[in-house]
Amino acid sequence: MRIVLPGEVIIIPAGIPHYFWNEGDTEAHHIQRFKPSLNIDTFFRTYFALAREDKLNKKGLPNLFLISLVSLNHQNEIRLVKPPWALQKIIFSLLAPIGKLLGYKAAYE
Repeated sequence: MRIVLPGEVIIIPAGIPHYFWNEGDTEAHHIQRFKPSLNIDTFFRTYFALAREDKLNKKGLPNLFLISLVSLNHQNEIRLVKPPWALQKIIFSLLAPIGKLLGYKAAYE
């Protein structure tokens, strides 16, 4: 665990599992830069659209069928930290077709 203070910059190399959280009750803001950015902007558009539509749970994640579609669509930009990607890809590949049948999409605006 690393605590990042105001004004600090950290660099996380590609492929290094990591996650962020705010330990306090005070609202926190941060700026992230992705290099190369690929299609990370469409991931965040989808993520925030799902939040607006109340399609995320208390941990900020969509249901497994929806996360399968979104994760496969953005597998080159961002991945869940756990379980290992190989297992995620197998599970998501099995669940994504069901998600489509349920009316979920890989991208939201």
